[in-house]
Amino acid sequence: MYLLDTDTLIYILKGNPIVERNLRGHYHDPIKISGITLMELYYGAYKSQKTISNLAKIKTLENTLEIIPLGREIVEIFGIQKANLEKAGNPYYDTALSYHPSSLRCTIDLAGVDHVLFGTDAPYTIYDFRAEETIEKIENSGFSKEEKEKIFFKNSIKLFPRLKEKLQRKTI
Repeated sequence: MYLLDTDTLIYILKGNPIVERNLRGHYHDPIKISGITLMELYYGAYKSQKTISNLAKIKTLENTLEIIPLGREIVEIFGIQKANLEKAGNPYYDTALSYHPSSLRCTIDLAGVDHVLFGTDAPYTIYDFRAEETIEKIENSGFSKEEKEKIFFKNSIKLFPRLKEKLQRKTI
C-alpha cells in the first residue's frame, strides 16, 4: 500500500510528468490518502486563486482514492504531538528534501541532530530517485554512527514512543 502525502498529490494535481510516471508504475498497488492530507488539500484550495478549479480536482481525487478516516485515537495523538512540538519550540525536519550531505549538515546545524528524522517522498517525487538512494547518500555522508542512528530511527522512537512498542513486538 502507498499512502500519498499532500506534496505528492499537489504535484499530481498540477500534472507533473515525473510524478505521474512514477504513479503509473504503481497502478495495481493499493494507493490511499489520509483524512489529514485531504484536509490540507481543501485548505490549500480555499486559499488559492483558482478555488473552484482546485475544489473540482480534489473532488475527483476523493472519488478515485480510498481515504483513511480519522479515528478518535488518531485525532488525539495529533493533538498531543502538535502541543508537545509547540511547547518544545523546536520543530522536526525530515531528510526528504535535504538528503544531500551538505544540505543535511545545514539542517542539522539549524535544528540539531535530535530534531532530524529520516523521510523520503519516493517513489512519488518530482525527482527521479528511490528511497534506497537517499539511505545510501546519508550512509556515505561522513556523519558519525550516532548521528545516522538518530536520523534513521532513534529520533522517531523518541518522538513516537508507541513506535518503539510496536517494533519490539515485531522482533519477538
